[in-house]
Amino acid sequence: MGRILNIAITVVVAGLQSGCGFGVAEVADIIDRSDPKARTHLELQIKQAIFCELKKGAFDARTENSVRRFHQQSEVTSPDDGPFPDTWGAQVSFNLTTDETSTLTPGVTLNYPRVPGVSNAGAVGRSFNFGFGGTLSTQNVNYDKYDFYWTAAQLTAGGEKCNPMPKELLGPKSRSSPFVNGAGLGVKEWLPGAVAVVNFRRSSRAAENGEGKALGPDTSDSATYSNKFVIVTSGNITPTWTLVRVTANNAALLDLNRTKTHELIITVGPGSFQLEKDKTGKSSVVSGPSQAALNAQLAAQIGSAVAAAIKGQ
Repeated sequence: MGRILNIAITVVVAGLQSGCGFGVAEVADIIDRSDPKARTHLELQIKQAIFCELKKGAFDARTENSVRRFHQQSEVTSPDDGPFPDTWGAQVSFNLTTDETSTLTPGVTLNYPRVPGVSNAGAVGRSFNFGFGGTLSTQNVNYDKYDFYWTAAQLTAGGEKCNPMPKELLGPKSRSSPFVNGAGLGVKEWLPGAVAVVNFRRSSRAAENGEGKALGPDTSDSATYSNKFVIVTSGNITPTWTLVRVTANNAALLDLNRTKTHELIITVGPGSFQLEKDKTGKSSVVSGPSQAALNAQLAAQIGSAVAAAIKGQ
C-alpha cells in the first residue's frame, strides 16, 4: 500500500511541476528544467539546426542542379537562372505549441442493501445505489512562433560547413524537441529536389529569350516544405475504495495530459529587392522574400492553423 501511495504522489508531483493546466505551460520538458534558461536554449538550438540543414541543402541543390541555358545557339544563362541563385532565399517559420490539461473527477456511490427477494429460483439479492461526483478541469495552451528569412547568398557562403556556435550561447543539449536534431527534419534531402522541380518548366520570364528574372512578383516560382511532430504524454491516478455502504472513484480521479506540437514551414523562392538611402544619401540594396514566396508561406501557415483547429491540436 505504501509503495502504491508513493507512486501516486510521484505522478501528481510530476504533473504539477510540468504545469498540466494549473500554470503557464512550459515549452521545455521537465527533464531539461534544471537549466534556468531551458526555453531559450531549446529555441536557439532549433534555429541553429534549421539553419545548418538549409545550408547543407542549399549547397547540394547547387551542386546537383547546375544548368546552362541557350537561346538561338547562344548561351543566355544569367545569375538568376542558376539553381537556388543568390537572389533567392528561404522564409522559415517554426511553431512550438504546448497544451497542458488536468482533470479532477471525484466520484462516490452510496450503497443501500435491501432484504433479498424471493423467486422460484430462490433468494435474489437486492440493493439501491446512489452515485454523485464532479469534474474540475484546467487547461493552458502556450504558443512560441518565430519567422525569419535567409538569402541564398548567406546560406551558401563558405560551402556546406556550418560553423558551430559557442556552447555558452546555446546551452546544454536540449531533449525537449525533435527539431533539435536537424538531420531528422528532412530539409537537407528536400531542398535539392525542390530546386530541381522549380527549375523544370519554370514560370514565364520577362525577357524575350525566356531567361532571367520571372515575369512578375506574384507569378514567380517557389516551393514550400512543412513538417510537424505531435507528441502526447498522459497519466492518471485511479484509486478505488469499496466498503459496505460506499464505493469511491470508479473512474480516474486525476488525469494529466500534455500535448506538444512542433511544426516547421519553409518556403524557398526569389527575393524582392529595393533601394534605400541613408541620411547621407548613400544607396543600399535591401532584399527580402518576394510577394509570391510570402503568399505561399502564409497559405501554408493558414492551412496548418485550420487543420490544427479541426483536429483540436
